Formats: sequence, C-alpha cells, structure tokens
Amino acid sequence: MNRMVPDDFEFERTLGIGAFSKVLVARYIPDGKKYAVKIIAKRQILNAPSEEEKTRLAEVARREMRMLLMCDHPSIVRFHASMQTSDDLMYVTELCEGGELLDAIKRKGTIPIKAARHIAAELISAIGYLHHAEKRTVPVVPNAPLKSVTILHRDIKPENIMLSEGKHVKLIDFGTAVILEGGALGTSEKPSEGRGSSPPPSPARVCKTPC
Repeated sequence: MNRMVPDDFEFERTLGIGAFSKVLVARYIPDGKKYAVKIIAKRQILNAPSEEEKTRLAEVARREMRMLLMCDHPSIVRFHASMQTSDDLMYVTELCEGGELLDAIKRKGTIPIKAARHIAAELISAIGYLHHAEKRTVPVVPNAPLKSVTILHRDIKPENIMLSEGKHVKLIDFGTAVILEGGALGTSEKPSEGRGSSPPPSPARVCKTPC
C-alpha cells in the first residue's frame, strides 16, 4: 500500500467525539476501502491551560499510536497509518462496522448469554496477548525479532470495545495504556495521576431497566 495522505480520503459520517479528538468514517480513494480516522486538533494540545497538560495531551496522542503499532491480534483494532495537516493529527485504523459494545447493550437491553460468552472470550484473548505475548518493536522494522513486553490497557469498558461487521471484539483507545518491561514501568511510560476512566455504571443504570 502507498503511503496514506489526507488528500486521499473522502471523509463521511462522524463515529464519535472525545475530549480532544473525533473519529470519522473515511473512504480511501485509491481502493475505495473505508477506514476509521481519528482526528486530533493540534490547537487542543497547543492551547492547553498549562505546560504540564500540554505535555500530557501530546503524550496521550503518541502513546496510542505506539501501542497499536506494537500489537498484532485479531481482537485489537489494527493501526494502518498516521497523517497530519497543518491543523490536525490523524490516525487511520480499521473500521469497526458493528459499532460500540455499549451501544449494542443499550439497544438490546440484555445480551444473550451465548453472545456474552463470545465477547468475554475474545476480550480475554486480547488481554492475554497484551499481558503475555511478544510484540513488535517501534519503530517497526521488517523481520525484526519480537520483544517481550506487557501492555496494561487500564481503560477497558464497553465504549472502548468495538464490534466488527461479523460481531467480533476490537479493543480500542490505548491513550492511557502503559508498558511494563521486566516487571517495571518503561521509562517513557510513567502514568499520570489518572487511571483511565471513572468506574463504569452498573448494567441496570446503563439499561435504565432491570437487566
């Protein structure tokens, strides 16, 4: 595949909006394939209220790209390219047509036990890979040996679990993840005070009815 650049994409509907980014569906003009493109406004980083916050936001953006480049697992969203314009940073990943697991829970109210087991099994497989499997080094070098590292996601929740068109799990959002090497945090991976998101609500609160 040729190097991806912003002018090669037609941007379509919005998939989601975060604190300092948004995700759009985009069609790659050369082959017509659709991707998810995460757009991070540079001004959101540059206009942060303090140097500490500016550094934190920049690190979150770099960390997510690095983590996804390291990973190669069917239940972790695949990273394809990074791009930028004068205004934005852009990350291109596979498009998960099934949407967020949280939206599926809200639509259905309850998830059948067979589907819940399927989701849990694929999620456990992804976590096992993050914690125990050898991974690619970054920057990625073809045929380079894999490296034994542990990645702690630290923000696993229904809105960070996407579903493919075939309803397979795709874990996303590695912005608060950290790397352990030899049982200790890597020197560039010291976590900030935050540890992912606030505790999630109970299923009953999500469904607004007894689940």
